[in-house]
Amino acid sequence: LDSLFSVWNDKDQSSLERLGAMNVIAFSGYLYKDPDSAYYYAQKQLDLASATNSELHVSKALITQAESHRLRAKYSDAVKLLQRALMIKREIGDVRGEGAATYCLGLCYVSLGRSQDAVESYEQARLAYEQVKDSSGIAKSLIGLGNAHSTLSQLSIAQDYYERSLLIAVARAD
Repeated sequence: LDSLFSVWNDKDQSSLERLGAMNVIAFSGYLYKDPDSAYYYAQKQLDLASATNSELHVSKALITQAESHRLRAKYSDAVKLLQRALMIKREIGDVRGEGAATYCLGLCYVSLGRSQDAVESYEQARLAYEQVKDSSGIAKSLIGLGNAHSTLSQLSIAQDYYERSLLIAVARAD
């Protein structure tokens, strides 16, 4: 992380270089070990991204902040941030990012007991990941769909999604 902080703190670096460094710091460096710090650093990213009109990095910072909320069981707050990020992802045509945002929305909706909303979000994620041919994203969306249908007691539908995800995993292993 030290070299990334060096890039972030170097005002001679381009704003895009600095934003990229902060994105890695917040998301990869802190999110899963210290969600509060990840939120803090994502706010730094958000501030610079807003000041430099980098919608891509605004959306990335919002997703990091949303994931920070989700990991701390603040699901409603996470949903609000993810909806903002999703709107931006769609405006700028970031289909892979749209998949990520809708997948994270699905995780939040399951935790909120909104299984039907989760199904819709996971399906949107699956379609986005199919559009960019991201087999890993497709597979995790199918697992999400299986989990959501399972909570709705639609076990045969859930099993179908799990089996489809397994087929992708086996194909990727070859």
